[in-house]
Amino acid sequence: MNLNGVNTKALNAIKLEQPFVVYRKPNSNIVKGFFQKDKILHELKSFESQSGFVFSSFSKNEKYIIPKSESDVLEWSFTDIELKDYNSVSLGNTNYLDKKESFKGLVSSAIKSIEEGVAKKIVLSESLKLDFNSSNVIDVFNRMIIKYSNALVY
Repeated sequence: MNLNGVNTKALNAIKLEQPFVVYRKPNSNIVKGFFQKDKILHELKSFESQSGFVFSSFSKNEKYIIPKSESDVLEWSFTDIELKDYNSVSLGNTNYLDKKESFKGLVSSAIKSIEEGVAKKIVLSESLKLDFNSSNVIDVFNRMIIKYSNALVY
């Protein structure tokens, strides 16, 4: 499988409204995809009896799985040469510098809380909302695996 094959498979899943996930683990050049063969939304019943990719809500007790047994599972090893065209993909107008400074302040505050013994561990994240069409989703993913090599990207 190559970049174009993964992109085509993902765009087809979007068109057919079938659940799928494409992800890359931190510090890896392996991209994996689970492309479910139907439109059924599968609830996770047990980690012991089910295998696949799990989505879990932070705010609710909802857990869904793209079952490995009900999916085409693809694995692709990419190179920087294959991704060079995605260096120019825009992530939109997001006031990035303002958000970056705000997030730096949040990180500083978290470090101070840990140093003062208020907490042992604090997990911070930031969200980025973009307007795009389905073909841009693939471009954004490809751009993110270049830009955020030490993060889980999905």
